[in-house]
Amino acid sequence: MTAAHVGSWQFSYTFAIAYRPVEFVLRNSWIFDPAPGGDRDGQAEAGERVLPRIRLKHVGTATAENVTVAISVDDPDVTVVGDQVSYVSWEPGTARTSLGLVLDIARDALPHDVALIVSVTSDAWEPWTAVAIFPVVAPAVEFVAVSRSVADSGPASSKNGFAEAGERVRPRIRLRQVGSETARNVRVALIVADPDVTVVIGQMFHATWPAGEYRENVDLKMDIASSALPHDLRVILSLTADGGGSWEFEYVIP
Repeated sequence: MTAAHVGSWQFSYTFAIAYRPVEFVLRNSWIFDPAPGGDRDGQAEAGERVLPRIRLKHVGTATAENVTVAISVDDPDVTVVGDQVSYVSWEPGTARTSLGLVLDIARDALPHDVALIVSVTSDAWEPWTAVAIFPVVAPAVEFVAVSRSVADSGPASSKNGFAEAGERVRPRIRLRQVGSETARNVRVALIVADPDVTVVIGQMFHATWPAGEYRENVDLKMDIASSALPHDLRVILSLTADGGGSWEFEYVIP
């Protein structure tokens, strides 16, 4: 303390900094991606189902009763499948890794960081929250189907966007390369096993296909027999590329 014309004075005292009776800290977090949903490389990748591991420690002084560890995500590329784990009690000084939390990563997710909000509730105490950050990474090369349609052409075609007996049709599948690197030597092949269909142009090639780019494969062609009766035609588009794949995209053309 200071005052005009006098002083100064100093007074010392000690106070304790302590946790509340029930208090948690985030010790660690990581990604576990086992088969069949993941490839066990410890990373969240587009199209995977992953199990986030959240390790918490109770650093308070009282036993926490009826504890729930819950997660939430505000991210359009992430869907929470398993959102919480419960414990009857949690002793002070004990660290636990919460198992049973599940996330699905969208197949067209681009690389970015995801904020996983962790919330802990227990009887008689205020909720505790923390944020765990993990990255969504992309494989070097990865393709996803965006849309599908049919174009009918030729002298005998009605050009109405439907596959009809006697027409030449082009299955048009719009794809996106969602990997992190440029795909090279991409081969797109049309596979049809139907006695009423003859494949006229069954493959096309892309020397390069940059990451993030959309492309519609429009050069594939097939002829529908004039004697074909109405039925569903199963079409498979198969892709191969250097450094990845292969991929197959199936759809049905009536």
